[in-house]
Parts: sequence; C-alpha cells; structure tokens
Amino acid sequence: MGQSFSYILLHLVISTRERTKAIDDSIKLKLYKYFVEASACLNCQILEVGGMEDHVHVMLLLDRGITMTQYINEIKSVTTRWIKSLGERYSNFAWQHGYGVFSVSQFNTPGLRAYIRNQREYHRHMDFKEEMRNIYRAYDLAIDERYVWD
Repeated sequence: MGQSFSYILLHLVISTRERTKAIDDSIKLKLYKYFVEASACLNCQILEVGGMEDHVHVMLLLDRGITMTQYINEIKSVTTRWIKSLGERYSNFAWQHGYGVFSVSQFNTPGLRAYIRNQREYHRHMDFKEEMRNIYRAYDLAIDERYVWD
C-alpha cells in the first residue's frame, strides 16, 4: 500500500486528583474548548468532550503520529497549566495520575456522543466510581480498586 491510513477512535476519561470538584461552570466550556484546541495542535481531532466537576470524557481520533500515552500525557499537562493560569482559585489543580482509555467502534459513536453530552443526567443516578466500574465491566476489565482511585 503506497499510503498510510489510520482511524483510531478512543474514549478517554480523566479525573481530577482525589475527584475534587474543580471544574466549575465558570471554566467548564472554556476547558472543553481548550481540549479541542490543544488536541488539534497534536493533530488529533476531538469529536465530543464533556463531563462533570470532577472528570472529563473525550471522544477523539488519535493521529497515527502520536502514541496514546504521549497524547494523554501532553493533554493533561497543557490543560493543567491552562487551568492554573486562571488564577489563585485553581492554583492546586491536578489531574489524577491514571486514566481510562477505551477503543470505540465508529458504529458506536452516536451512542458515545450522547453519553458524553448527557453526563449530568447520568450522574443523577451514579457517582464517578460507579460509572467507571460500569465501563470496566463493559470492557471485561478486572480492576484492583486499591490502585484505581488515587
């Protein structure tokens, strides 16, 4: 094949450290826009972004020139710096060390988009930990909860 192609669709979930409710309404939409802009600088395309005060869900197309780990490390780093630049109120902001990242079939994108857009509704019935347990179960991932929630 003379040309290289890739279509790597991912669902990324990152939480604030200790799930502090640091992503308030005053910065939420600006933060989501910053995710889109920062991802574009990495040649990655965000298809949907949303979340709650203590975590963010991102559906993205990962560029073939960057590894998943490189993308996650960079996006967490630049968004942390950006949030901290917003003032003293955010000076202690940090993301959790870990993350969840899951492959997504392009045929499942409408459902995932709706899920990300409707986070507030989903979280009326479950907290972040239960949400992540459900995702882990859906992917048949065994987790050791002693190490998942820092």
